[in-house]
Amino acid sequence: MRTKIELENIEPFCEAWYIDCFYNLVFSVLKHFNKDIRELLVNDIFLYKYSKNSLTMTVKSIRPLNELQNDIGIAVEEIAPGENLIVDFTELLSKGSPLIVLQDLYFASYRNEFYMKNHHLHTVLLYGFDKDEKYFNIVEQSFMDSYFYKKMYASFSDIFNACEGAFNNFSDKAVSNMGFYLKDPSAPCNRPTDLNIYRQKLIENYLKHKSEVEESIIHIENFYNDFKDIILREALFWENVDSIIENCNLIISNKKADLYKYIKLFDSQPELKLHLIESIINEWETIRGLLLKLRLTMSYKMQLLNSSMNRINNIIRLEHEFHNEFNKFAEKTRGNK
Repeated sequence: MRTKIELENIEPFCEAWYIDCFYNLVFSVLKHFNKDIRELLVNDIFLYKYSKNSLTMTVKSIRPLNELQNDIGIAVEEIAPGENLIVDFTELLSKGSPLIVLQDLYFASYRNEFYMKNHHLHTVLLYGFDKDEKYFNIVEQSFMDSYFYKKMYASFSDIFNACEGAFNNFSDKAVSNMGFYLKDPSAPCNRPTDLNIYRQKLIENYLKHKSEVEESIIHIENFYNDFKDIILREALFWENVDSIIENCNLIISNKKADLYKYIKLFDSQPELKLHLIESIINEWETIRGLLLKLRLTMSYKMQLLNSSMNRINNIIRLEHEFHNEFNKFAEKTRGNK
């Protein structure tokens, strides 16, 4: 077996942050195998969820990821943790299979902000190794919460220890380490390249789940009604402000991913009014900024809280407007099919 390998055509995916670190690495793998990431984009619907003073945003995947990968000709081999983990990784890489592996960054010296400080479940992409120097070639985030990824090196010991840490400390959340390869390397790439095919898939998924999208906006309205009570009681406000800010971060991240999906599929369709999603993101960012200002200064200012209320109300209006416009476009497009 060769002592040094670096797979070709592996590039960091830096166009956007999409859902989580795993997806950004999967996109790099798909591009490595000359597959279209829109196969995955059309599969996701972003939905607000509200419960007990907590408004978040979840992602509904219409079909499981493994089914989509199978459809486009990519197979996955799972690698369980164990003492032979490094051998297993290098053998798969030697066969041309990039890997996405789980890491507890507490044990990863290549991430200084976590190393020996905080446990954090994460994924990295392995695309090569050097047995003599005992390192892997990896694709990794430039820094936390960034969608800028870069190529770097990580020692065998770092990868092994962080994989073991992920298994030991996050076994309830973790999926397996995965190696990716083509089911039939000699098969021609016969997936659709026509953008309209992907647009039609997204439209059909949207129309099938339209009631869930409409219910999702009702969840914002429910949050709005309860937020009015929260801000009127100072103690209740301080009890909830940290979680609301954290949820704002999640919503902003997912709305940006949603916008990226629409841009990749419909950027040339001005009637969709994608600027409405941009306005929604701007409103959530402003709300987060107002709440952070109050949190950092430990001040309870009703003027700023009322401003947040008005912006939530505006978000409800914008969400209704965008989905009404997209629904009209979807029905029209399906009728012209």
